[in-house]
Amino acid sequence: AQLTADMMDEGAGKRGAIELSTAVADLGASLSVSSNLDGTFASVSSLKQHFGEAFAILSDVVARPHLEAGDFKRVAGLWKNALKKRSYHPSSVANLGAWSALYGRETPYGHPALGLLSKADAITLADVKKFYRAEWRPDRATLVIVGQITKAEVEDLLKKNLGDWKGQGEASAQVTPTPPVAADKRPRLVLVDRPGAVQSVIVVARDGSSAGASDRPPLDLLNTALGGSFTSRLNENLREDKGWT
Repeated sequence: AQLTADMMDEGAGKRGAIELSTAVADLGASLSVSSNLDGTFASVSSLKQHFGEAFAILSDVVARPHLEAGDFKRVAGLWKNALKKRSYHPSSVANLGAWSALYGRETPYGHPALGLLSKADAITLADVKKFYRAEWRPDRATLVIVGQITKAEVEDLLKKNLGDWKGQGEASAQVTPTPPVAADKRPRLVLVDRPGAVQSVIVVARDGSSAGASDRPPLDLLNTALGGSFTSRLNENLREDKGWT
C-alpha cells in the first residue's frame, strides 16, 4: 500500500514525473498521495480559478498512473532507505514498540503502515500493479470536495476527468472495519536497548476512547491543556522548569 502510494504521482496520464510535478507547481497547487493504518488518500488543493486543471491532474494520478519500472527502482530505493532510517529514529522505534505491545504484532494496528525492512526486497513492481488493480478503483473510492464549488460543477469535472474510470479485474475481498482492540495480555515493560544512543524515549501506552465516543471532544480538550500541545502544563514543566525535550 505504501509503495503503491509513493508510485502514483511518478508520472500519470500524458505527463512524466517531472512534468507532473511542474504542472502542479505552475498552478500554485499541492498534490499528495499517502497511506496509513486506516486507508490510502490522494488529494489536491488549489485556488478556485485553477481547480479544474488541478482536478484533472489528480484524476490522472488516481486513474491513469504509469507505474513504470524505471520509477519503481528509484521509489523503492527511497522507501527502503526510509525503512532503514526508521530504526535510527528513537521516537519512531518507541511508537512502533508501543503500538505492537498494545495491539499485538500480527494485528493491523500493531503492524507499521510503512512496512517492514525484512519484507521489502520481496515486493516487486508486479505486486504494486496488482495492489493498484485490486484497491485503487471507483467502487472502493469516496470523493470529498470542500470549497466554493457547486454540485453541478463537481459532476461536470467527474464526467470530464473520471467518466471512463473503471475497475480492472477482481477487487480484493471487502473487509468490514472493526475498531482496534487492545490485547488482553501484553508486556508491562518493553525495553529497546540502543547502546550509544544520544536520546531516550519513554512511552506510556494504553487503550483510550474510540473516535466516535461522545466524550471524545472534552477528552481532547483536557489532553490539550495537560500535555497535548506545546503550551501544555506538562510541556512547560519539562522544557521550562527542567530543560528537557
